[in-house]
Amino acid sequence: MDNFIIAYEISHYFKRKRHGRVGTMTLKVDMSKAYDKVEWLFVESMMKKMGLDSKWIRIMMLCIASVRYIKIGDFQLDNPLVPGRGLRQGDPLSPYLFLICAEGVSSRLNGLEAAGKIYGCAVSRLALRINHLFFADDCYLFFRAVKEEATIIRNTLLEYGSVSGQVVKFNKCNIRYSFNTDHRMRAKINNLMCINKVDNQGLYLGLPSLIGRNKRDVFRFIKDRVWQKLQGWRSKMLSSGGNEILLKSAAQAMPNHVMSVFLIHVDLCAELQRMMNSYWWSRDSSSKKGTSWSSLNNLCTPKGLGGMGFKNLHEFNVAMLGRQSWRLLQNKESLCFKVLSTKYFPSGNFFDATLGNNPSFTWRSIFATQELMRSGVRRGIGPGSQTRVWYDPWLANGNNRFIEKTALEGLSNTTRRGEDYWTRVHEKRGNYSVKTGYWALYGEVTGLVHETPPRPVGSKVFNLRHESVEHVLYHCHVARGCWRRLGVQVPGDDNTNAHEWLLQTFNCKSVDERNVKAMVCWKIWLHRNEVVWNDNWGSPELIVNSVASDLVAWQCAQKKICQQLSSSLGKNDGLIILRALPRGDNDGRLIQARVVSYQGSSTARIAELIAIKEALSWLRGNQNVIFDSDALDVIMDLWLPLKAGIDPIIDECNSLSKQFSNCRFIFVRRSANGDAHLLAQASRSMPGQQEWFHIFPAFLTPVIASVIA
Repeated sequence: MDNFIIAYEISHYFKRKRHGRVGTMTLKVDMSKAYDKVEWLFVESMMKKMGLDSKWIRIMMLCIASVRYIKIGDFQLDNPLVPGRGLRQGDPLSPYLFLICAEGVSSRLNGLEAAGKIYGCAVSRLALRINHLFFADDCYLFFRAVKEEATIIRNTLLEYGSVSGQVVKFNKCNIRYSFNTDHRMRAKINNLMCINKVDNQGLYLGLPSLIGRNKRDVFRFIKDRVWQKLQGWRSKMLSSGGNEILLKSAAQAMPNHVMSVFLIHVDLCAELQRMMNSYWWSRDSSSKKGTSWSSLNNLCTPKGLGGMGFKNLHEFNVAMLGRQSWRLLQNKESLCFKVLSTKYFPSGNFFDATLGNNPSFTWRSIFATQELMRSGVRRGIGPGSQTRVWYDPWLANGNNRFIEKTALEGLSNTTRRGEDYWTRVHEKRGNYSVKTGYWALYGEVTGLVHETPPRPVGSKVFNLRHESVEHVLYHCHVARGCWRRLGVQVPGDDNTNAHEWLLQTFNCKSVDERNVKAMVCWKIWLHRNEVVWNDNWGSPELIVNSVASDLVAWQCAQKKICQQLSSSLGKNDGLIILRALPRGDNDGRLIQARVVSYQGSSTARIAELIAIKEALSWLRGNQNVIFDSDALDVIMDLWLPLKAGIDPIIDECNSLSKQFSNCRFIFVRRSANGDAHLLAQASRSMPGQQEWFHIFPAFLTPVIASVIA
């Protein structure tokens, strides 16, 4: 959607540009059979020019150039026809190969602008100049409305067509000029390029490229499409369950493409919902016969709260637009951010932006999500230099994330690198999702809405007649689901040998990671046996969730666990208490204990990570350290950091763990970690930091007695 947002901003700039001696123009390029006429030799030359590996190029060319056509005539097979050009439409590889070809003309245009022969379009004085936007075969070119630059662009397109085979049909292209372009210059350029001038360039990427004042009429096509679908479904005698599926998966999903960029008018959303409500209650809206037995608001209530779970389209529209604003907060290297930031918030971030004077409709739509994003976001601290302590919500307090006093006590030094970042409070991984954004707008408290249950396995998982080791381990969709949840890549073809894949998968330095992968293989095999012999079906979620507990049980049976440190974290009235209990190697005696208190509150996951981080810093100088924790999700994230995504605390823990010769993180049940919790309960009344070595206070006597016993 970045291409469309940028194209719409430029189109809006053309609409506003009424002053200046030299105008600007947009050329929408139409290529004749873009995919069918791509020369294979040009594709290969472009891949070599881009520096791709020769083996990879050879594989790609085998995928492209292995096609043969056989002509059948007079009941005899003639010699095969060997083509030399063309990319197959519908092939998932073709769009990427097309982009590689388009990189040729893209580099040429950038070179011409660097040489000062053409000048792109800038939506503001500080914005980057853009001379082209390519998305597959949808192409926009931007340059000044002068005869010299029009000649250069025409010659460049003709040259590109001669070497690549993608011939530009100038008679089907169109040009749009800014309002300050002289009419005589427009006529000269039109005659030179043999292109028609238009005021509206139609659709771009399936969306209207220009929207006027009457926005309801522009988006009327959405209502017409939904109406046609509903009328076709009325003739089918469907059950209530079938109607529910059609409404949720088809009718309510039809406006999604438009909603991801534009904020649809509230009245149009209400009309769409009334149409769907009438269809649900089998009410004929034309003859006004029938009764709607429940209001639309009741139907939009979640099923767990007594409703049907239909979407409120307006609030879902705002939640969809929240993805664009989240990208403006997270991805500052994107071209879309560079264009919008220089125009609407040049000296701050998205939260500092204002609507501005005469903004574009896309920016109005994205700006409508500002309050939604501000309500559930918190500033994550990296080095801390990019965070405004007095104005940014960076504290972990769920009720008030802004600073209230000048004295900041108990803050520890950090070794984090990178940049400060934004994170969502109600998201486990900290990234924005449309689901949580929608429920926040709907008024539901995150965590009270029932999660979608795991999808049951409804078909045969294993085909015993063609069963193989490869199928059991990674070709079966249940096994693939397990590996996908662990962030492990599996082969996509049938040519990979299971032995080679296992060697590659287990080729990792971390012992814990190897143990997890081995236990997953074992659990997949046990699940296969349950399916074959007992017809007992499972799901990838249940298999992965049982891996950690079974791995701990196996390690205990092997007598290889030596608990050297137990750490956990408790909360009591805003007081976070860290406690750590190092023990000896052989007899498990208590050696040292420490308590650290922090002011503030946090989630259980972040609290556990802070405890592990502080314990890692405290135990510097030791060689062999084992951490016991009853937080399964934290241990899984430390075992497989790629699965956790961007999390600076996990990155810092993994960085600190490298200072030890042997550092392991082990999941234990709450009963096995009870000594640390007993220490926490006794030390809640102790402010600040306390540490004991060999000589312990009286309240630690039950801990020492339990360890000795």
